[in-house]
Amino acid sequence: YRPSDVARWSPLVMSSGHSEEGQASSALEDLYSCARYARRGCRRAAMLSHFNEGDAIKRLCGGASCCDVCAASTSKEAAMTTCSSLLVADALAVIAEAAQGPKARPLTINMAAERFGKKASGKALQKAARECLFVDLLLAGALRETWSATSFAINAYLALSRAGATAARDGAALEALARRVPCPTSFVAMRTLDDLAGETKAAAPGGENAAQPASKRQRTDGGETN
Repeated sequence: YRPSDVARWSPLVMSSGHSEEGQASSALEDLYSCARYARRGCRRAAMLSHFNEGDAIKRLCGGASCCDVCAASTSKEAAMTTCSSLLVADALAVIAEAAQGPKARPLTINMAAERFGKKASGKALQKAARECLFVDLLLAGALRETWSATSFAINAYLALSRAGATAARDGAALEALARRVPCPTSFVAMRTLDDLAGETKAAAPGGENAAQPASKRQRTDGGETN
């Protein structure tokens, strides 16, 4: 799971031909539920809730042996702390500022992360962590997605929700929101197939060049091929 997966899949969900608005909203919420499952909360409780077995949550969930998230939460070193109100306030400000003025334009998750990196509070975070913060705010209901179609694609953009707008101007609401958002530094990006391929090439005898086909290796070394 990576934060950008949400922005990649939500346009597909909304353009998949749902006949009613309620069906599209339900499908979008299913996507968000998958992101929440990958990001935070007891995974066993999420599965039980999905299959309408909520009455078993109290009986079966809790403790280090429940799931990897619960195991991590019992360790002080691995505990997932909540986000600071300063980070949340600055992230909401990025979205609000983009929607104001004569040059107002909505931001994608990637664009928002880039702008947030220019703020003092965002410079210390890696880009994946900044993207994760915006997705976590989306999952917490402080942001909402809008979509715009071009000739080539449907793009997802971020906007403040009513709850997000309230938190941006009310300190108590901001603190409450921050307590529901995981710290973005707790996010660890999983390796992709491209990452694994690159590691395999680097580990091969002679490095990446040795892992190439013989004909390509000869061209790289300056030799000629038949």
